[in-house]
Amino acid sequence: MMRVLVALGFVALAGAAAPALALSAQSALDLANSVAAHGQYSGVVGVRVQTNGGRAGSCTGTVIGGRSILTAAHCLNIDGTGVAHLQIVLPDLTTPLGKTINVSAFYTPSIYSGVAQGGADIAVLHLDTNVPTGTTIYALDHGTLASNLGIEMMVGLGNTGLGATGTNVTTNDGQKRIGYNQYETTFDQILAAIGGGTPGPTDAFGALKGSELAYDFDSGLAANDVLGALGLPGLGYVSADGTYHDTMATPGDSGAPHFQNGRIVGVTSFGLSGSFLQGGGCGTGYIDPSHSATSCTNSSFGEIGVDTRVSTYYDFIRSHITTQVPEPATWAMMIGGFGLIGATQRRRRSNAAAA
Repeated sequence: MMRVLVALGFVALAGAAAPALALSAQSALDLANSVAAHGQYSGVVGVRVQTNGGRAGSCTGTVIGGRSILTAAHCLNIDGTGVAHLQIVLPDLTTPLGKTINVSAFYTPSIYSGVAQGGADIAVLHLDTNVPTGTTIYALDHGTLASNLGIEMMVGLGNTGLGATGTNVTTNDGQKRIGYNQYETTFDQILAAIGGGTPGPTDAFGALKGSELAYDFDSGLAANDVLGALGLPGLGYVSADGTYHDTMATPGDSGAPHFQNGRIVGVTSFGLSGSFLQGGGCGTGYIDPSHSATSCTNSSFGEIGVDTRVSTYYDFIRSHITTQVPEPATWAMMIGGFGLIGATQRRRRSNAAAA
């Protein structure tokens, strides 16, 4: 079983030093249609982190209170040296850089292990000042797991890409993008389907069962249907007017919100290639038809996206939403309390490129 699990090839979708913006789509037309209008989803923001080791990274976050931002915990774990500086960027307010606000404190669940696939990959950031008047503040979902399965919409600031070729890490068009997919199962169910099931309340990586929502990036062809190959449902999302198809998170989308009925239901966490079904192979003729220079996981068709389920951590998140100035705290105190570790790459939504 462990051999199968080790072969999964997780990629947490944290961004590179430059801000990452976009999503990977099924076709060039889908990618063009995904651009959000200026000011749309104004409460979806960039998260920039500078580490004590001198590295920088970019993620996406969501305004959930006048001074509170929801994002992924792994965005704070760039290189294991701790956070030296953290800020958010509101890209709609000024072109091209947007307004920035410093982060004064951040909080992660006590059960967060330091790696995305270990679960509880969620963080609440407290800001120095309130977000500008008129910025949208989003509500949290608190529904059942059954109610969370179904169509979801992601808004992110990651790299662009197409399903057939994956994300292009050099493409940064400065656009906030909207993408659709559908949560079809949970990550623990995927592990069970490949022989990695466990009897207790946590999966093989320590995450609470039912706490990680999963979708795959379908081309519309059975040849790229990862969850279908596991006996799980779905050949992909298509909007009623045919305008939108499956999309996938890309680097820069970590922490991005996934909405159902206007509420945040999931937070982008990590991705993995379907290559584990075919001996680790990817490229032409495989279920995952593309790869980067270093990994099969590159936001192309035949990959799985996994998001932290907000409802699982609803009480934790609510307990840290504030409109008040946070209590003074040094970064050293916060780092000691949250055990920041290991670098992770951030993933981003990729529109399925036409095969």
